Amino acid sequence: MRKLLSIFAIILLFLAACSSNNNAGVTNKDADKTNTETSEENSDDTEDVISEAEQIKGFTPYVEKSDFIIEENTFDPLYYYKESRYEEDDPYTWGIGSIAFVKTSPDGSLYYFSGSGGHKEEGLAYEVFTLNEQNKPVIHSKIYMPTQKKLVEENEEYYSVDEQIINNTLITLYEHHHVQEGENSSIQLTIETTDISDILNGIDKDYEAKAVFEKTLNYDDNDTLEYYRNDFGSIVNSSIGPVFIYPNNPNEKSDFNIFPLTNNPLNSETKLKDPYDIVYTSSEILYIDFEKGYYFVEDSSDDGIKRLDIESGEPLYDGATDKVLPLDFSYSSEIYQIDDESFYAIDDETIYVIGHDLELLDSTSIFADEDEEDDYEGDLYGPYYLGDNQFLILENYEYQRKEHLKTSIMKYEF
Repeated sequence: MRKLLSIFAIILLFLAACSSNNNAGVTNKDADKTNTETSEENSDDTEDVISEAEQIKGFTPYVEKSDFIIEENTFDPLYYYKESRYEEDDPYTWGIGSIAFVKTSPDGSLYYFSGSGGHKEEGLAYEVFTLNEQNKPVIHSKIYMPTQKKLVEENEEYYSVDEQIINNTLITLYEHHHVQEGENSSIQLTIETTDISDILNGIDKDYEAKAVFEKTLNYDDNDTLEYYRNDFGSIVNSSIGPVFIYPNNPNEKSDFNIFPLTNNPLNSETKLKDPYDIVYTSSEILYIDFEKGYYFVEDSSDDGIKRLDIESGEPLYDGATDKVLPLDFSYSSEIYQIDDESFYAIDDETIYVIGHDLELLDSTSIFADEDEEDDYEGDLYGPYYLGDNQFLILENYEYQRKEHLKTSIMKYEF
């Protein structure tokens, strides 16, 4: 019996070996073909996945820094507006929405800059504060503007038409009108700057801005210098820091003058050429890259952004026509350089990441979806660019009859 079982086992092993060899001879060729086809399909799928991964970057979600309740008078130092010097106007106040800038100090603290305007103290334009452990504002520094103080004292009409912080330089552009009946009237432009580096490094004191640019425009009546009345000049960020751009000749809109607002060197003969009248006013100039030799403008006629050569004014072409990135900012925009190939364009609703070849690399809205803006019952402020690819959003809302403030920070990752 044991011998029969052994013989039977040997026969089974022999048959199994033959079957394996036969199958190998029949299927290897088919398997190679199948593997080749599968490999090609997987290769195509992998390329698609890689392509999508390269194109889709996206912003990381909000990282909530704090969520706390504000008592009714928590931000009382910001309710500082004096009574208007116009008797017919009622006194008015300002709160969270008056914060003009938020910057990060080297130790990571958030410094808030109250908006420029009429404080009780003449010439006081900005208060700089942080929040303590009880979430109360602690004022560290005050920034005074000599031009504002002088004009208020002289009862002159003035406007703070532009204010920005670029590379730790606080810049304020004043436009004040000197109107005389029956005589020549004028518009005086003054730009004042303040280096805020010491403020962010914890040096608490009063700071006074200094005037770095002044220009007077004379006109006889309201019909004279119509072009100047539409374009007095604009503060623009650039690869060498902030510059002031204004038309070279109001009657010939072919180029723009450039005035650096910091100590960055620039050839005095350098101008922005625009022989095709693509730029209607200097406010449409977004960003200038002096190293690469081109600048970016918002062309309202084509509803988008174009890139122009600094020396010739030639646009970047897409075949036979101007290349246009179809973006329409809601009101105004702030531009910050990311690297040699891209920059942020930030308005009051959206953050865009734009490539130098006019490609929209990424974008995000401060609202979760398109419909939320209409349905949202609270107040959102920002986005404030903190530097280091971080953005701050302030949310002010009422909950259980009390005001809440939420600060959220999101970081852009490459």
